[in-house]
Amino acid sequence: MTTPSLASFSRIVVKVGSSLLVDRAAGALKRDWLAALVDDLAHLHARGADVLVVSSGAIALGRTVLAFPSGALKLEDSQAAAAIGQIELARDWAEELSAHAMTAGQV
Repeated sequence: MTTPSLASFSRIVVKVGSSLLVDRAAGALKRDWLAALVDDLAHLHARGADVLVVSSGAIALGRTVLAFPSGALKLEDSQAAAAIGQIELARDWAEELSAHAMTAGQV
């Protein structure tokens, strides 16, 4: 059986984990990496594919803003970090996508 090529799909779901998006040592978004990924997503979108992105990273970004130490967080600290980090993460995705005339949405 032949492995299908990415070009044969009309809907593509991409899962992006925290370790790909966030530099833990700096506690900051890997902006160059995100820009390169969005370039690839824009090419898929331009050829007519529906592109859905499932993105982690909210807690990792928020914990830096709140100056939480590394390691496990209590549930309420994770929730606080996610609430703050999600705003930054959504803004960063929206900025990168808008450079390609694409719109970000959140579910």
